Amino acid sequence: MSMFQASPEQEGEHSSNLANELAETYANMAQIEELDAWTAKALYDRLVEPFPEGLGKETSRAERQVQNLNSSTLVYGEITFDPFAEQLLKLQDFGGLAQQGGNFYDIGCGTGKPVFAAALLHRFDKCVGIEILSGLYGISMHIMDIWNTQVQPALPRTNQETEIGFIHGDATVLDWRDGDVVFMNSTCFGDELMETLAAQAEGLKPGAFVITTTRKLPSEEFELLHVSKMVETWGTATVFIHKRQGE
Repeated sequence: MSMFQASPEQEGEHSSNLANELAETYANMAQIEELDAWTAKALYDRLVEPFPEGLGKETSRAERQVQNLNSSTLVYGEITFDPFAEQLLKLQDFGGLAQQGGNFYDIGCGTGKPVFAAALLHRFDKCVGIEILSGLYGISMHIMDIWNTQVQPALPRTNQETEIGFIHGDATVLDWRDGDVVFMNSTCFGDELMETLAAQAEGLKPGAFVITTTRKLPSEEFELLHVSKMVETWGTATVFIHKRQGE
């Protein structure tokens, strides 16, 4: 077990405490029509508490070392909730997230935290994370267990309908063209990877959004709508919001 990894006993204790908190604090949440931003963040913080950034970073480093994976594209970093929420909800200024539904994908999702954040911030039909490193994928599945058993049942009924899933695989060969919002924490992605992902993104439907960090999507099929800054666990990244052009 990694020195950063929560033990099964710690995870079990956290799940039990979280269940009690949710039962006491959000007993009537199922009758609420939608989550407010404060409640969404509180739920997110409690969900990911036993899975700190250090756990993901050490898990990534150890697996890359064992497998002799030296590519900078696999360097690990994480979002923080409020800045990510600001970027996701910014899509409303450009006609996005106008109504419930749609599909969210996180390409290179790490431990999956943006997937859970997205599910709390908007009533997507599904939120899916794709991760190539098995250790990080495994952590995302642990978090999903807590989500499924402790968090999701306490959510407003409409939020319970969002399907959350994770895929252990290579996003450059998987099909995510049904995405309406695609997030890529792409600060460490190389030119070749960005070009491959951009070519795949061209298969998205017109009007779909792609959010990238540090590196703009290299495709003329996308309109660059907005550039801003987002604080992450490691520092501040430039964020690019793109929209798939076409009728």
